[in-house]
Amino acid sequence: MNIQDAIRYANGDPKDVALLQEIEQTYIRLMKACPFRIEYRILDKTSPNSFAPFSFQSKMALDLLCSSEKLVVLLCTLGHPFEQELNRYSLLDPKKALLWDACGSAYIEECLDAFEQQLKAQLAPFYLTDRFSCGYGDLPLKMQSQIVSFLEGTKRLGVFVSKSQMLFPTKSVSAFLGVSPQKQPAKIKGCSYCMLNTTCPYRKKGKSCHEANR
Repeated sequence: MNIQDAIRYANGDPKDVALLQEIEQTYIRLMKACPFRIEYRILDKTSPNSFAPFSFQSKMALDLLCSSEKLVVLLCTLGHPFEQELNRYSLLDPKKALLWDACGSAYIEECLDAFEQQLKAQLAPFYLTDRFSCGYGDLPLKMQSQIVSFLEGTKRLGVFVSKSQMLFPTKSVSAFLGVSPQKQPAKIKGCSYCMLNTTCPYRKKGKSCHEANR
């Protein structure tokens, strides 16, 4: 269980024993109630900037994919059960709503990391680039609709895209990974690429999570 990240997302004190216990209990309930679901496809490169039907003009994406021969396109979610519980907690207990949301963010990242490790084993001896999503760097958020449509995300996972190009249920993630014959250096770092970069409590205080947890 990714407890430390859940505490960080909730802007909690990692030394608060009672909070740790509450987050652990919340995390366990969430894992039972909200199974991680994912759809993905692996595409071949069709031109220097394209893995049909996806084409990239983003400098960040092109830098990451420069040596990639294939592209992994994925969409995952914790589904509508997560939203139902979040709405219920929001009405009854704002603190529980905050912890539920924080645990959801930590859990989906944990599941994505585990999926990525499985994918690495499956695709060996090829290497994966860093995972990157629409809205990261200069990759346009509008590509969310293309991913959801391509992977039949609404039909298969119940994931929708709003007019503002946000995914619903909220604990849903779309992403790309390049597949290269060359070992890939980690390139995506910092707040600009974090999935919580617009709502992070640390950034609101002018800090980063790394600074806050030193």
